[in-house]
Amino acid sequence: MPTQNYGDEADAHALICPSVYAQSGITSRDFFQPRSKEEIRRLLTSIGVDISDKLFNELWDAAKSGDSNQLVSMESFRAVMEKAHIEQLQLRGDIISPGRVGESSGMHNSGTTTKTTTTGADGDSEGISEPEAPRDELRAQ
Repeated sequence: MPTQNYGDEADAHALICPSVYAQSGITSRDFFQPRSKEEIRRLLTSIGVDISDKLFNELWDAAKSGDSNQLVSMESFRAVMEKAHIEQLQLRGDIISPGRVGESSGMHNSGTTTKTTTTGADGDSEGISEPEAPRDELRAQ
């Protein structure tokens, strides 16, 4: 007898080649769970992301823009961090901006941890170290 799939079950690809998150027991729901500022900070610290308080607060404010409940998901915070990272790389000329096709991007993968420099709102450079692999701490509690 066929069973009903409500869209919350893994497909064949996910079963054969699970993501590093799934191997750690982290689901997509964990990334979208609303979290407090302190919890986001603790999660980032626990996975080795080194970010200054000043830059963290700027990214937090951008991630919670318009949200009055003072909670942000890891996915929202990650998206804001990624956007800030890409903008900084474009300013430095390290990646191709739209319309600059044909020029060298200068991007490379040098290992398991990347060092990123991001400029804060006042123009000061701030460093962010981001590991590639997740840890168990992200799982919903």
